[in-house]
Amino acid sequence: MPRVGHEVMRTAYNGRIFVGGCELVGANIPRTDRRRPSRANYRVMPVSLRFRCQYCDALPDPLTQVNLVTAMRETTFGAYQDALPGRWLIFHGRGLLGPPRYACPDHRGDLVAFLREHYGAVGNQVWRRPPYPSSLAHSDVDRAWRAATTRQTGGL
Repeated sequence: MPRVGHEVMRTAYNGRIFVGGCELVGANIPRTDRRRPSRANYRVMPVSLRFRCQYCDALPDPLTQVNLVTAMRETTFGAYQDALPGRWLIFHGRGLLGPPRYACPDHRGDLVAFLREHYGAVGNQVWRRPPYPSSLAHSDVDRAWRAATTRQTGGL
């Protein structure tokens, strides 16, 4: 049975946190502890990402994992992307086109068919034909990522 949006949300309540189609490991923090810590006891917690196929829960090989993490930083909307060398397919949905979705090489066609069936009337991005680009980077990606992830203290 494919793991789609409502099933992913259901597992988020079991102490597992998902962003798009990937699980944040190491971020299983109870809600009471999510307040901003004081400067005296501020510690860094390592977090790793586990990407899984939407259909079979397969894990990517280490080199493909690196490319999937890099692809997560792409600031794009409604675009397909190949994650090489494992030939995983990423769909950067966001907005009306749903969350980002990931498919292993065996289920690339299933992902494309799912997206065309569910979002084909919403946008023409899902009808794009292969070959898909392996990088969607542009000059502002790193600057935008730093601005979005830098803590804003506001002079405190």
